[in-house]
Amino acid sequence: MTDPERTIAAQATAAGQGAIAVIRMSGPGCMDILKQCTPAAFTERLRPRRATLVCIRDAEGAAIDQALVTWFPAPASYTGEDTAEISCHGGMLVTDRLLKRLYQCGASPAEPGEFTKRAFLNGRMDLTQAEAVMDVISAGSDLALKAAQTQLDGGIGAQVDELKDNLVHVLAHIEAYIDFPDEDISPDTASDLLARLRSMEEKLAALLKTAEGGRLLREGIRTAIAGPPNVGKSSLLNTLLGYDRAIVSNIAGTTRDTVEESIQLAGLALRLIDTAGVRESSDVIEQAGITRTNRALETADLVLEVADAPPPRVPDLPPPLLPAPRREALAASRAYTSMIWRGSLRNVRHGTDGDGIRTDTPDASAAGDDAGAWWKPGMRSIGMPYKWGGFDTPRQFSERLKADAANGGLPAAAGDMGTPEKQAAGDAAVSRFAAGVDCSGFVSRCWRLDRPFSTRELPALCTRLPSWEDLRTGDILIAPGRHVLLFIQWEGTEKNRFLGSEAGPLPAWKCSEHVFSRAMLENSGYRPMRYRGMRD
Repeated sequence: MTDPERTIAAQATAAGQGAIAVIRMSGPGCMDILKQCTPAAFTERLRPRRATLVCIRDAEGAAIDQALVTWFPAPASYTGEDTAEISCHGGMLVTDRLLKRLYQCGASPAEPGEFTKRAFLNGRMDLTQAEAVMDVISAGSDLALKAAQTQLDGGIGAQVDELKDNLVHVLAHIEAYIDFPDEDISPDTASDLLARLRSMEEKLAALLKTAEGGRLLREGIRTAIAGPPNVGKSSLLNTLLGYDRAIVSNIAGTTRDTVEESIQLAGLALRLIDTAGVRESSDVIEQAGITRTNRALETADLVLEVADAPPPRVPDLPPPLLPAPRREALAASRAYTSMIWRGSLRNVRHGTDGDGIRTDTPDASAAGDDAGAWWKPGMRSIGMPYKWGGFDTPRQFSERLKADAANGGLPAAAGDMGTPEKQAAGDAAVSRFAAGVDCSGFVSRCWRLDRPFSTRELPALCTRLPSWEDLRTGDILIAPGRHVLLFIQWEGTEKNRFLGSEAGPLPAWKCSEHVFSRAMLENSGYRPMRYRGMRD
């Protein structure tokens, strides 16, 4: 039971070492306690809601710390009582000594949540607002914080008060009818009361429906990542987090225990749970992990099921007719990545082309999340620009910049970025009026293919390598349906980084040669493959 005559004190900021700590004291004895641990006449200088510098001293008169004291007289304080907030240096020893001094002068340690409890008991906030205080402090997402702030501002309390007032009104009329049965009851009045009750029932039901949503906002959406062993559950967790949290390997059953982390997605907190793969197993430890997986699935709000994707459906293709020597593949790659060219304003397009297809060249005027902005009209540029669906050779690109037959003799646009809209539309978003090459067109040219093969088609021309260590010049790393790049050589003996070349994507939107991380590509689903027509 809270004793209103007791003066309480506690650290209001988080425990630990920091620049500043705030100690709050509330109760009728605040001023007397301050008089005991501060110089004479200090309390006479205090003004409401104004910070005043003072040296707080121990029982022997030695200085504990220079601090700022802010005085909040009742009832205009957080608790509705006389309150003092002491801002001192944030050392653990300083705050401990200062608190002990306040307790020595008559304050008592505050119980958890007691300041807010006193605010509620003194009518400074209702129960919904008191509950919202902790929600504001512990909010783990933008939406959770917004909801807690709405509740703290009295949003739910106002709805409850309205329902309570309506209920009191109805009860008052019913009691009057009971106490005075001889009085005539107007049918209109009875209908009005019934209408009020039905309206209250609907509002109460709507309010109750928000409870589950409020829980998800407060606690986060408990999201279990489930599926068979070795389908990429841990890789998905690491990708969503943006760092390696879970161990990833090619060995089935690597994950034995649940791994839980939180992320924000569109302002909402997701509690991601990586689970052990479910299968029949005689391994005792793996069985324990599967049991935990089942428990996680039972309590999850959302389940992300991960499964092996079926192989892409591609037509049966004949064996390649032309061999592709490794040295020629490398020479073709470097012809794209090192070509020097100059564009003009005639080669810039941000809008629809002659077919009504949206086209965006990766020039300095490009805007938005997909902007590469790597070349400027009239300036020397290196590397052919990316063009969605492009298959131009360096010579063709140079000629089309000057005059393009497909464009009625007018210059072609120098590149067309592979925006999400184009990726969604596929071949329907390929512009005839832009010049350049895309990732699969780039690889197709390096392999001397007679037409561009998409990232879904290229695997049909290849043999998957048993190991990344088997990669040689001219081989590829491919994520079918997404992207492909050409392998050149390993960087160092550990074979964890390599030099490669590619066309696009963000932020360059051009053909370039640079160093890649094996681990990053491997965790992103890239596979090492070799063109069946590759020759030494």
